[in-house]
Amino acid sequence: MGFDNWMPAFYQPNAVELAKQSSYLVGTYDSYNTAIPAQLNDSWLTAQLPDPIRKTCAIELADGSLKKGFRGNGFYLNPNCHLDYVKQRAKDIMNFGHFNSLFLDVDATAMAREDYSDNTSESEMLSAFNNRMQGLSEQPSLVLGSEDGNSLTTKGIAFAHGLETIGFGWTDKDMKENRQSPYFLGRWYPDHKPDFFFKPAKVKEPYKSLLFSPQYRVPLYQTVFHDEVINTHHWHSDSLKFTNMKTNRDLTAMLYNTPAMVHLTRDEAVKSTSPRLKALKHYQDGFEPIHEQLWNKALIDFSWLNSKGTAQQTTFSDGSKIIANFSDQVFDKGDIDVAAASINAILSNGEVIKWKAELN
Repeated sequence: MGFDNWMPAFYQPNAVELAKQSSYLVGTYDSYNTAIPAQLNDSWLTAQLPDPIRKTCAIELADGSLKKGFRGNGFYLNPNCHLDYVKQRAKDIMNFGHFNSLFLDVDATAMAREDYSDNTSESEMLSAFNNRMQGLSEQPSLVLGSEDGNSLTTKGIAFAHGLETIGFGWTDKDMKENRQSPYFLGRWYPDHKPDFFFKPAKVKEPYKSLLFSPQYRVPLYQTVFHDEVINTHHWHSDSLKFTNMKTNRDLTAMLYNTPAMVHLTRDEAVKSTSPRLKALKHYQDGFEPIHEQLWNKALIDFSWLNSKGTAQQTTFSDGSKIIANFSDQVFDKGDIDVAAASINAILSNGEVIKWKAELN
């Protein structure tokens, strides 16, 4: 469970304690990638860093100018600068928020730059990101996550958001500007429930085929990192965001044994009849028993079970297999029988888990 900043935990510490008692990881978003002046944007508390850090840690370009920060705000920072402050602030956040987890934005994206202020190379900056994550992860009772979990920057992290569904269409007008388009991702308000995160949208071509058609996907990342980093969607696009690609995304996640992501607001989190809570429970019912068996197992094989690529199988290092049927027809081949839009997980402990993408 993740908060977008630490303030809710300060106001409602009982919520954090209840989450931990229910065996959840609960943490907050934090970031040291962009620095902005205090009080410039109170909805972006993590970026409000002290002036000495904002001024002395800013990345310097070859022409002597400072690298503008995220969306042109403030400045991007060198991750090797003022590590003592970063470690202390993270420690304070964990202490006062009573968290058992922390989500560190950007550090695991491998977004490296040269810094001419101290001649930091891109390779050295990657090392600095890895060292910072490793250092934070060594704090007691801190399970660390970050953005993407790129192969060059995974030290110290147990989970990551961003590579199962990446950010896309940044310059696509239908997705970003045209509010009449079915592909419009949504406004960044109201604050308590931004449309961008909760408004359903469709995916257009070419993204629809290139990013979400199972015939164009191969689990290369999971082959390397399944037993090391638990990866999921970028938080821009939770499992319920794209209505015309929901089934494909759900089945792919189950096939690769990666978790779903569901955004919640206060009004939905307190109602047992909430569609989002029902969806979350449906995901959990299928994912939990499989992941309990496979969380520390390597993904060692991937294959198509038919020529169209609508039936696919993953195999894990303990011999467990997951079969996904992406078609709207039953897949029946030999002793394999998988319902339409469903997965069968044949686990090495003898369990067989069957799960259908659409909630009945």
